[in-house]
Amino acid sequence: MRDIQKNISLFNILLCVNLAFISVAGAWTFPQDFDYSYYSDALVDAGYSWQINSTFHPFNYQLFDSSKADYEISGAFSWMYDYLNDHANLVDNQHNKSSDDLNIIFMPGMGIAGQAGAASSYNHVALQPFIWTEAHFRANWYARLYFRATNKAESLPHFTGVKQAISRAGFDTGEIDQSIIGYQNDWAQVEFGRGREIWGPFAEDNLLLAGNAPAWERLMLQFNYRGFTYRWFFGYLETVVSPDDDNVNRYIVGRALEYSNKRNVVISAGEVSTLAGVDRPPDWSFLNPIAVHLEAEQNNRENSALNNDSNVILFLNIDWLMIPTLRLTGAFLLDDIQIDREDRDAGDADALGYTGRFAWTPVHKPVGITLFGYYSRIDTYSLQHSYGYANLVTRGKMIGHPMGNDADDRAFGVRLTFSQPLLLEFKIGNRRWGDNSMLNDPYTGYTIPEQKPFPSGNIRENRYLALRVRSNSLKHLSLAVDGQFDLHNAGEGSDLETWTFTLRYQLPLLWKSESR
Repeated sequence: MRDIQKNISLFNILLCVNLAFISVAGAWTFPQDFDYSYYSDALVDAGYSWQINSTFHPFNYQLFDSSKADYEISGAFSWMYDYLNDHANLVDNQHNKSSDDLNIIFMPGMGIAGQAGAASSYNHVALQPFIWTEAHFRANWYARLYFRATNKAESLPHFTGVKQAISRAGFDTGEIDQSIIGYQNDWAQVEFGRGREIWGPFAEDNLLLAGNAPAWERLMLQFNYRGFTYRWFFGYLETVVSPDDDNVNRYIVGRALEYSNKRNVVISAGEVSTLAGVDRPPDWSFLNPIAVHLEAEQNNRENSALNNDSNVILFLNIDWLMIPTLRLTGAFLLDDIQIDREDRDAGDADALGYTGRFAWTPVHKPVGITLFGYYSRIDTYSLQHSYGYANLVTRGKMIGHPMGNDADDRAFGVRLTFSQPLLLEFKIGNRRWGDNSMLNDPYTGYTIPEQKPFPSGNIRENRYLALRVRSNSLKHLSLAVDGQFDLHNAGEGSDLETWTFTLRYQLPLLWKSESR
């Protein structure tokens, strides 16, 4: 009872802080959930909205209106653009910098979900109330709050709320997924609060920082100059109790440089580090926004006396609209590579990962047809470290690609976008994963990164047919179906068949206070 009252009180306090401190009007972003990110990706696949295409997700919609001026949004994709633009228009006609106007987007809603299949994680109806709000003050300040609750924690993506012993109104768990205060002008941006970093060509399934990751507390800085963007963040992941009853503090830090010509090319490169140690405080060496991991590590500038307590992963992303109907995407990560001949002769393995993908949209009306295919591979020891608490995980879940390491996935598919608010996507694929997958034990380390067949050990394999349906035929009401049918699977725990049905109502409202 006290825990629930404490959680409710905390929510009320944060909501008041969000609405009172909320000084915002700068970095306007689409919500990650409610299909905003999925529709953004679908438009980019079809050659639209490359003015806002970026390594950093969800997209900023300051420039969204200009995307329709440069491209005629063809019939089948118009409703998808309008769905996004309706949200952007809530903060249209913004005030000037000397104004004291306050705008608040307030979007309450309710989802009802059910799941079936051999690999389903829940078997009862799940209720999912939520409140998403964003506020803008003057031309530069903003704040964002996203709260949600449920009676089935497994039904919500990237959710890590703790189930309470006593439920209230049928709900036994809830969490604040985002609570952010920030400032942005034409060349700089700073954010502080709870959220996540999603870096890569896609809104969800990136190799390194994916959309399925739990949220964490972070400080983020970003600088813009013409087509270049530099972003840095430092975040606290969690504290884990080790088998020796020690408190292991875990952190994450990243830095990336992106170039976009705002027409057809986005290129980015950088690094992401995980830091861990017994009672380890925040590390000043990594709080430096323009320092690099290897320099701090090799010159003993870390603040922990433990050995092998941090890990760095380098990455390169390339997103290219080769012709107006063909998108080519590549992503590469380097966790470890054996440069010295001695290490290779000793049998030490590389730890790499990569994705190659194409999306071709030859038909835009009356039905939009996008053909796509991809291959993703993450090596046996990638995203992992000899000190398991330095693995790229948090709250027992992957921060990177949801298939984990020691795995690969290939698929081909078609997405059909109809002139009315209806989208169908089919794909057939094959996924494999091995014994060293962190999906089995997120905090396990390795002793010697020895070369072995890929995937390692006993291989699980699943050949599948996946279906995705989205319908927004009724205003504020949406239907989603996500399903996977196992055509063939082999190996213990290789069943992946699930069918999820979600009906969601959301009501975006705008409250505006104009100065006199």
